[in-house]
Amino acid sequence: MKLGVKDVSIVGSYNIVSYDAEAQLESLGINCFRIHGTTPQSIASDFINANGNNSDGISIASGDMFPDALSGSVLTAKNNYNILLAGGGLRYTVGDNVKHAFIFGGTGAVSDNLGNYIKSTKNSRDISNDEIYQLYADAWVSMEDIMFSVSNREEYNRRIMHNGIEYVPVPEQYNSVDKIKDVLSNYYTEDYLPTVTGRFPSLTNIDGQTVANLGNEGDSFYYYIKAFKSRQNIDSNTIQVNYNNYNVSHNFEGIITVTLSFENNSWKVSNIQYSDN
Repeated sequence: MKLGVKDVSIVGSYNIVSYDAEAQLESLGINCFRIHGTTPQSIASDFINANGNNSDGISIASGDMFPDALSGSVLTAKNNYNILLAGGGLRYTVGDNVKHAFIFGGTGAVSDNLGNYIKSTKNSRDISNDEIYQLYADAWVSMEDIMFSVSNREEYNRRIMHNGIEYVPVPEQYNSVDKIKDVLSNYYTEDYLPTVTGRFPSLTNIDGQTVANLGNEGDSFYYYIKAFKSRQNIDSNTIQVNYNNYNVSHNFEGIITVTLSFENNSWKVSNIQYSDN
């Protein structure tokens, strides 16, 4: 606070940087903005905009070799490039405007075959099972990011009583329905978005401050273990994947069916269903 810091960017979803840390900063009057993503690779994807709106050049480093990415960050920033973290079963979609690339590390870190990491927009329909799970995880956890941003211990300490109802402040990043939709539209289709946003408590303005009803959000995405069961490519625009769902005690909880649809040149989640068997 003595440094006069007013804005902080938090890199990663709640499984990487907890919401208690964010709320402590906000209690000091610091505005926080979270970059979503559950792995280093998906965080990088959020940075570069995976729909292909990249800068003129990119940098590529191994997602497992932190020093390579760190040492290359200065050159990357100097050239106004975006950095891609190779590996982890996730490939990035880059547009035709990318004309130059810096590669940090030898072939043991970054393969000569860039197709292992990058696909063009014309091949963006090609998606692996690992990439499907990453999209599903990022979609659900980004939704939880928003929910948990108000339902954590530090925010509870800032609760507001109004007409006998408990409310908690909503961070500026999510303090309107349009802002919430802007985040989630990266992962969910336009038709499914109203279903997703319907899970959120209503936003209310009290004395000029946006607040939400205090509530219990339940178990998180990471309370359960999802094991790949089957995949069906229904048509060129639709994929359906089934996961066996287990709790942390490894007891079977049911089957999760995730449907993906190809929309605006990228795959997005268009439905999530649960069944007992």
